[in-house]
Amino acid sequence: LFSEAKKENLGTTFHTGEATGIDEMWEVVEEIKPDRIGHGLACVQDKALMEKIAKEEIVLENCPTSNLQTGVVKDYGQMREIFAKFQEYKIKFTINTDGPELQKTNLKEEYRRLLENEVLTQDDLLACNQIARQATFIKN
Repeated sequence: LFSEAKKENLGTTFHTGEATGIDEMWEVVEEIKPDRIGHGLACVQDKALMEKIAKEEIVLENCPTSNLQTGVVKDYGQMREIFAKFQEYKIKFTINTDGPELQKTNLKEEYRRLLENEVLTQDDLLACNQIARQATFIKN
């Protein structure tokens, strides 16, 4: 289905690397070749995978509150380390919400929390926002 979508010039995203590990992420990156990956946090365990994601310009869609609530990320300190790795390897990433009605959050609140906990700077968040605009599947 993903190759059919690509043939029709549709953008593709695949959720992996949140509750799953790097083996599944490698399979997704090499076989499905999505434009975006939902979460993708596990890639920080594998330098070659981070290099591949950066080279292929796959955008990682990150949902900080979701990652904290599910326990995938233990705290804002670990989140800071993950985003620092993304930046070190020049991985494009965005900040998103994941079930905002359940998590009682929105994008503005996600940004506020990341700033307050010194995970990302205002310039980092502006860059994430620009990446999100460039990675949209909505054309024109």
